[in-house]
Order: sequence, then C-alpha cells, then structure tokens
Amino acid sequence: MKKVFLDLVLFFFKLLHVPRNVIILESVPDFSGSPKCIADEIEKRYKGKYIFLWAVEKEKKYLGNKQVLFFWGKTSLRDKIRKYNYLLRAVMIVDSNRPVKKICNKTIRIWTNHGGTLKKCRGYRQTIGPCDYVLSLSKDLAAVDWSLMEGLLKNKENVLSLGHPANDEIFISRSLDDFWAAQGMQEWKRCKIIGWFPTFRQHQNNRAPSTEEIFPFGLPLIKTAEELMELDAFLLECNCYLVVQMHHSQKKQQSLEQFQLKRIVSVSPQLKCDYGVSNANLMNAFDGLITDYSGAYHEYILLDRPIAVSIDDLEEYQNKVGFCYDFFKYIKGFYLKKFSDLRRFVKEISEGEDSSRSERLVAKALLHQYSDNHSTQRVVDFISTQLDL
Repeated sequence: MKKVFLDLVLFFFKLLHVPRNVIILESVPDFSGSPKCIADEIEKRYKGKYIFLWAVEKEKKYLGNKQVLFFWGKTSLRDKIRKYNYLLRAVMIVDSNRPVKKICNKTIRIWTNHGGTLKKCRGYRQTIGPCDYVLSLSKDLAAVDWSLMEGLLKNKENVLSLGHPANDEIFISRSLDDFWAAQGMQEWKRCKIIGWFPTFRQHQNNRAPSTEEIFPFGLPLIKTAEELMELDAFLLECNCYLVVQMHHSQKKQQSLEQFQLKRIVSVSPQLKCDYGVSNANLMNAFDGLITDYSGAYHEYILLDRPIAVSIDDLEEYQNKVGFCYDFFKYIKGFYLKKFSDLRRFVKEISEGEDSSRSERLVAKALLHQYSDNHSTQRVVDFISTQLDL
C-alpha cells in the first residue's frame, strides 16, 4: 500500500514538473563529517543548483541557516508528508550514521561511513539498507566493507576506495589559542599536547557492554585515583598536557573535574561548540595520540605522528565485540598493556621520539590508498559523473 501511494505521488510530481533537485544529508553530530564536506564542495562547484536538507531528530534545537527534515523522534503527520515529499524529490542521499533509506529508484544513495572500518559490525551494517555506493579508505578495507554489506550493494565496484572526505580537515592547521586557554591550559604554548580518544566500553543507552571491566574514569589502564594523580604529576614533569575526549556514547563514569589536575584536561563539548572546534582540529594540534579500538586511529595515522594503542582489555573486547580483520596486522603503534607503558609513551613524546614509526607506516599503507587531503574532491568528481552535473 505504501509503495502504491508513493508511486502515485511520484506520478503527480512528474505531471506537475516538480523538480528533483534535493540532496538529503545525515551525520552525527548533525551538519558534520563527510556529508558536510561533500555538500560544501557541490555547492561551491554548482552554486544554487541543489537544495540541501539535513535529516535530524525533531526534539533537538537547531541554530544557524541549515534546512532540516525531521526524520526521527516524535514527528507529526505534517513532518512525515514533508519528509516523503523531499525523499521523492531527492537526486541523492548522503548519510553516514542513522540510515536514510531511499524510496525512489532514481535517487543515488552514498553511504560515507563515519570512520575507518575496524570492529565486527555486520549486524549493524545490514540495518543500513540498500545503497548505490559506499566510501572506503583502501582496497583492503573495501574488501572488508563489501563482505559486511553483502546483499546491499550490486557489486564490489560499488565500494569506492576514494577516502573519507571528513579526513581532509585533519590536514588543516588552525589556531586553537583561545580554545586551549578556555580549557584552562594556560601553559600550552611551551608544552607538548597528547590527545586521548578512547572508544566506549559501557554504552550510555544500556546496550550490552563491550567489556565487563569498568574503568572508573572511562580511561583504560587507569584504575585508581592514585594512578590518575601519578600520571598528572608525570605529565607536569615531562612538560606535557593530556587532552581527553570521551566517546559520546560512553556511560558516565567518575568525572576528572573532581580532582585538581594540572595537566590532564577533559574536553568540554560546549566549548568545542562555542569555539567551532572539530575533532579534526584537535587531532591536527596534537603531538601524539592515545586511542584503542576507535576509528580515530585510522584518521590520526594520516598525520604521521606517534600513536599509542591501549590494549589492556583486548582479549575481552575481541571476544565480546571482535574485529573485521587481524588487529595487529593493521593497527600498529606504541602498544600500551599496563600503566607503566603509558608513562613511557609520555616520555617519548616529551623527548620528540617516535619508536613505532616504521611499523606504523606499513599499517598506514594498508589502511589508506590515499594519504592526502583531496578525498572530497575525488568523491565529488565521481558524483559529478553519476548525476551528470
């Protein structure tokens, strides 16, 4: 019945010559990532030719000049009619997190991914629905993406190893002086800055945990307040800052703010918003990164800077979540198995050393077909051939 209704509406659209000039976008956070990069480049090249609409949740407040479509939440009948109206008029859908499924065969749908493929996620990928194209980082990862989306794509060639447009921003150096000062990092100019982007273990929506062990501060390796304070003192001694950004899905743990820490700083999401700072901006400013089973690894490795990988709960994580490929073949870096390893990595950064660089470059070649900042250009060049722009 729904298909018949939509076919009738599309028929009347044709009779009325309603233009199909809409591009629907989706990302988390909203208005960001690869969909934003693609939209910006299309608008730059073909100014005014397309209407860009963002699929969002109704309950949130949206500021600025972005046009939105309410796809999720407590949507009204009017919202639904408006949504289907624009879905039928869409020449393209570009989504990356919450699937925006097309209802018209003429619409081209590109799933951009929202990070490098790593975790075993076939169940999630199958919920995405049929796509015309999927973006990938390399030929190796394209083979993985194809296996995860079996039945959703016509053939292997529809996985495009063009890179992720969102990664282009990582190469752009931007002054964060005011942001660092607002974060309380008064001495940042004479210090090395190490970022820490851990993935979540316990989900805030009470999904099944990735590991049973709970790190009290949401940070692997650090299990006591004494270790936290010891690390803070060591960072001061080494003239470094540790900038921590918790995963947005991580269930709330003990706050770092309750301690009088001098060199461990927790990123404020509100300050990031106030100063217009993205994850890519932060990464570009870091002298080194600590991560684990996060897609942040795939992004930061492009900068050819030291990366430490915490693997103290690897066995349990692999058993519960798992990976799409051999973890140690593709994820190379300064492995952190215990707290003392963390101290050694901080020491290396403070002294300008990079002991794992040669192995990391091998991993970089496997994970990235391109190591430049032209992924957006390549993707839009391809889109132009498909839409006859």
